[in-house]
Amino acid sequence: MTEATERERGGDGTATAPTCDRIAAEFRQIRLERGYAQAVRSVFAEPLDHWLAAIGDNTDGGPAATTMTTATMRRLATAMKLALPIRDAIVVSMVADPAMWNRDLLLDVAAHPRGCAQVNTMRELLADAFAATDVAGRMPRCDRGVRLLDRIADTVMRPYVDEPYAVAAYVAWWRGEAEAWRYVWRSLVANRGNTLAPIVMQALICGVYPKNAEHADHGDPGAHHCRILRRDPNPGEHESVAVSVLDTGLEICMVGDPRAAMGVPGGRG
Repeated sequence: MTEATERERGGDGTATAPTCDRIAAEFRQIRLERGYAQAVRSVFAEPLDHWLAAIGDNTDGGPAATTMTTATMRRLATAMKLALPIRDAIVVSMVADPAMWNRDLLLDVAAHPRGCAQVNTMRELLADAFAATDVAGRMPRCDRGVRLLDRIADTVMRPYVDEPYAVAAYVAWWRGEAEAWRYVWRSLVANRGNTLAPIVMQALICGVYPKNAEHADHGDPGAHHCRILRRDPNPGEHESVAVSVLDTGLEICMVGDPRAAMGVPGGRG
């Protein structure tokens, strides 16, 4: 795929928007010269501001308060691809209680993912998202966020498509929506090596859901290009699940408690 072709897909007249590959090269150069944390802040800070403005804080379920340009969407998709803690921060911005975080905290946990304070912060945010039952106020943010992730995935090229779909899969799982299966499949079709999509898939198969989604209709994997090959008849902390992802030739075998991989309470790795 040529740079000119990627520019043509922008859709908003931004003919000079940098390609994802160019943004990735910028990230790697900053990381080499000034370290990982500065690279994250340089690449992620501006698109994070636009992202938070776009998903908004109002609760009327209306459209995003602002739009994101092609350049900003590419920058965000590239950032999620190159630094998975950025992907996790985007997840948190939709499913965690907004009273528990702000823009600077999200940027900090993305820039310093191994710091003790940051690890504890992420654990607390994910624990809240998993245990909360009164989440109606978060749903409009999720609605707008998933719509925007779809737009981002439509705007960028491989290999940058899979993370927006994987994040959408996580949010759909968190909401108890069968649509999670479709996003899992799309993510794995784009990149068989995506790490988040199989975790969401395992949670779907094993019936692990957050409190707010325990009684939702979680759908049929067969209707979403996934076929369960085998499952351990004695589910537990070492449960084994094997899944065939149609149209990819990919078979995934997952062992263990998906809650541990998702960083939620009660999980045993």
